Amino acid sequence: MDKRSADHAVVSASQLAQMGTCERLMRYEHRGGMRPGRQRTAAIERGNVEHRRFHAEAVRSLQPPQASLPGKPWCFVATMLYGPDDPATEVLRRFRDALLRPTIMGRALIRLYYRLSPDLCRLMQRHPRLLPPVRLGVATAVWLAEAVLDRHNGRRP
Repeated sequence: MDKRSADHAVVSASQLAQMGTCERLMRYEHRGGMRPGRQRTAAIERGNVEHRRFHAEAVRSLQPPQASLPGKPWCFVATMLYGPDDPATEVLRRFRDALLRPTIMGRALIRLYYRLSPDLCRLMQRHPRLLPPVRLGVATAVWLAEAVLDRHNGRRP
């Protein structure tokens, strides 16, 4: 382990394995003997960046789901079709918050929806003939979401 690493007191798995093989070499390197080259230093940094990213993703996935903020409910399509306070819009919000938000796959679907739905709303504004088929699809989604929520809440078998 070189002097720069010693300040952080981080020991890699490779260094632990090497310590079991040759204790004297480890002591020599710890005192400043062997310095990693540019390629090895770059590889170590890439590995550290990847480990930090993986750790941050794991921490994010373990955080409890949050309900919608009152001022920013973000149900773009349902709000455009029915209005922000319509019961259908509320059903979709409850479905999102209760069943999608707690899972990794659900959060991925929510992100995809947030990415695509503003463009879909703009498209429907430019082409109003798209409203009836989209309304039918959303009405079906509302019906399914309500049935799943009822089952989830124990109201139906």
